[in-house]
Amino acid sequence: MATEKDLEQIKKQLNELSLLLDDKSAEISELVKSIEDAMQANTTLDAKRAVTQTDGFLKKTQSAIESGTTTVENTAKIATALTTIIAFIDKIKDGWLN
Repeated sequence: MATEKDLEQIKKQLNELSLLLDDKSAEISELVKSIEDAMQANTTLDAKRAVTQTDGFLKKTQSAIESGTTTVENTAKIATALTTIIAFIDKIKDGWLN
């Protein structure tokens, strides 16, 4: 089950991604809010919404990397942040969707 500490870590990673990918801040804020809502409401519907939004964000991030709009250095940082995000989402799935 995801904890407040996990949430703080995910916020930190998402904010870092926002800086690395430029111009994603509104989308990142919406994603963080969705994750917070899922943690507070503790319902399967909210968890699924957070997972779906995160999945969409990860796909957009992958596209940015593949299109070459990020630097090699940023790509390594993005990969680290994405690993943390994926682990967090797995905790949400394990806690609420199973």
